[in-house]
Amino acid sequence: MFQPTFCGSLRATRPLSSLIAVAFLAVSACGGPQAAVAAKEPQIQLSGRHADAKLDKAGEGDRYVLVQRGAWLHAQPGEGGVRARDAAFRLVQRDPGAVVSYRLVEDKGEWLAIESLPETDMKRHCVRPESALTGIALRLFVHRADVLDVVSRGVRMIYSDGTSVALAAGVAVGNAEHVYGAHSPPLWPLAVDGLRMRTTLPGGATGLSYQAGSHFDTSPSGAWMAPTARLIFANGEPVVVSDTAARLHVYDKHIKPRGQLVTLRTRCGEYVMLAPHDAMVEGSDEEAGVVSGSGARKGCWRAKDGAKFFWPDGSEAGKAVGGATMGALQTGEPDATRLCFEHPLRLYWPPGTTPTPDANLPLCADRASLESLCDKPAAAPTQPKRP
Repeated sequence: MFQPTFCGSLRATRPLSSLIAVAFLAVSACGGPQAAVAAKEPQIQLSGRHADAKLDKAGEGDRYVLVQRGAWLHAQPGEGGVRARDAAFRLVQRDPGAVVSYRLVEDKGEWLAIESLPETDMKRHCVRPESALTGIALRLFVHRADVLDVVSRGVRMIYSDGTSVALAAGVAVGNAEHVYGAHSPPLWPLAVDGLRMRTTLPGGATGLSYQAGSHFDTSPSGAWMAPTARLIFANGEPVVVSDTAARLHVYDKHIKPRGQLVTLRTRCGEYVMLAPHDAMVEGSDEEAGVVSGSGARKGCWRAKDGAKFFWPDGSEAGKAVGGATMGALQTGEPDATRLCFEHPLRLYWPPGTTPTPDANLPLCADRASLESLCDKPAAAPTQPKRP
């Protein structure tokens, strides 16, 4: 049974030195270890089934939402007209591990106006933007029901067994479940940086949107958890490592009879977990099996920075940000004044899936704002330097 202590006022935007210090052996007045916080911020400890925690104030600025993969994306609000969806995902459940981040433009009730994010925004979010749209600030509409709840402000939960979870704003949240009975505190399924878990959350910690902020420091520590390690927190809840390439560096450890309490950190979370004694490995980042990389779509046309895009009916759809390589040419000769393309919603398709026509958005642009990539002469070979 969960018996958490909620400690608010732990700002994800603070320097990390004030976020990560955890006093494992200190015992609070409500039965759990306390988190060390900066002196300027009062420590708020509340326990019980209906406890709330003081959370960070939401600042001014853009707000963002997480849209379920597989949701229909519409050119205009309403069921008719241009729309597309990522058919590799089915909307059978609200899965926090299958979402995409968008900027919230306007809340229209049943419909939300959203905008795709540029590649330069990727590091500001816990959930990656749609990779195939990162070169386009594309205005779209989505059903409110297809937007998942999100951790809207930084929060930390501390449990009586010495484990804890700290989350930055922007972590996707699934539907709450009363796992231990109707009168037990609800558990919220989370997916963050390749980890899946269920945890309690204080009242007011989730919402429709969030404001992007800074994240946790994940500098290499020289030790990491084995991808198959069995991690436990919150008096028995397991943690599933869904991404074996996740950076699970160990920043602190305390030996316990049942194992060791280890402090792990990803970009959007810090976790004190119970792990077996033999679960930690020491070495370099390369040995940890950390992989990285990105792919680029192959196409013959690239939109110049700032180029305007239009829907087939002539209404404005968005603009290029940083240059966008377009999908397959749909209509128009290469010398036409306006060209239209079938622009896909994803760069790669999972094994066993097949691209479908409804996974493309029809986008048009003026020929003058496009650059041809396939009819350029080959670059002259570089002449070797004379000795």
